[in-house]
Amino acid sequence: MATILLKRGLIENIDNAVLQEGELALAYNADKTKIALYAGDGNGGKVLINPDISGDITDTTYSLSKSGSTITLTGSDGSKTSVTDSDTNTTYSTATSSANGLMSAADKAKLDGIAEGATKTVVDDALNATSTNPLQNKVVTTELKKKVSVYKVSDFIGADTYYRLPFKVGEYFILKNDGTEDISELLYGYNESWYSPSVYYLFSNTIKAGNTALCYMKEDVVDAGDIDGHGGTILTYELNESFAQILQNQGKITALQQYITELQPHITDRTIFVMCDGDHDELKIQAALDTVATGGIVYPVGETVVLTNENTNKGYSPITTYDVVLKVGTSKTLDFRFCEAVMFDNTNPGNRQAIFNLSEYAQIKNLWYFYESSDTCTTESINPTVLCTANYCIVDNCNFNSIQGWNATIPS
Repeated sequence: MATILLKRGLIENIDNAVLQEGELALAYNADKTKIALYAGDGNGGKVLINPDISGDITDTTYSLSKSGSTITLTGSDGSKTSVTDSDTNTTYSTATSSANGLMSAADKAKLDGIAEGATKTVVDDALNATSTNPLQNKVVTTELKKKVSVYKVSDFIGADTYYRLPFKVGEYFILKNDGTEDISELLYGYNESWYSPSVYYLFSNTIKAGNTALCYMKEDVVDAGDIDGHGGTILTYELNESFAQILQNQGKITALQQYITELQPHITDRTIFVMCDGDHDELKIQAALDTVATGGIVYPVGETVVLTNENTNKGYSPITTYDVVLKVGTSKTLDFRFCEAVMFDNTNPGNRQAIFNLSEYAQIKNLWYFYESSDTCTTESINPTVLCTANYCIVDNCNFNSIQGWNATIPS
């Protein structure tokens, strides 16, 4: 319902009255013997509706009534004046992306569902060297698979015609022995018409049944059609020189983490990789040696592994009274093939200490370059025994350099 505003005043001041559409004004002379009715015209002006209503108005009263859009002014003297009120109601539609309007119930519910302080997150669907946005998981997985291919031994069994393996010299790949027997070679091709039908690659290390190897194609055949028998060499886990180059080219630890990510689904509780950063690496390595299952292998990974004697444990027989930096349990292997060097820092010198202690049937392998810090291991300092083993242990492909007071104890 519209509201009608009624103004009144002397007729001589009517020009000063401002009337909006739907407003009325009663104007009278000074002795109130004359009266006129004005209405706003909707354009800022006014319209004289009923001029010069004669008579004594001192006892006349007026009332307003509305029927539909018609407004009627009725005087107690029986006079009536009517005006039509235009419809000022406004109807709004729901807002759209291109037009203003009212918020819909659905939009309000969506707005209420946004947490306070929330901001828009953009997730990239492709690799970008400069973007700091999150990246879709499927994109990461696809890119990782481009780095290292994964194969099973069964992929290359049962061929009855000559074919070429998909590996190239200098390429890394993951090979899972999904058979029931240990393997030391991989079939290259087969043709029943050959008098010696198989051509094969030799592995540098046997891959046990059920295990997975990180492999490197070191050597390929020169002319497969003219070669019968040995066709090339595949290094299994022996990635020292070429692997170091890859780490340098792709950002050492970052590249290795990518390879480990690919390996992870194929690694069992018998294999642990330890990322070493040169800060008391003995803590991380010993934790892995304590965790890995009997018969398992621990691979420290890093450019230079740094060991200190600040975190020691009592040794195995025959040095149970010694404080030992790294203890390798029965039938476990500590393999340093993913390290360029291992340094010992004698930061807590003392009597009856040893760096490496192997229990029965334990192994330490591929320690290509071991040396002691010249700052803390001197001719004046108390230096630990470097290596002490029990019976039936294996020390394979290890090179100990710059040792002060060499004291290796290896029982026969």
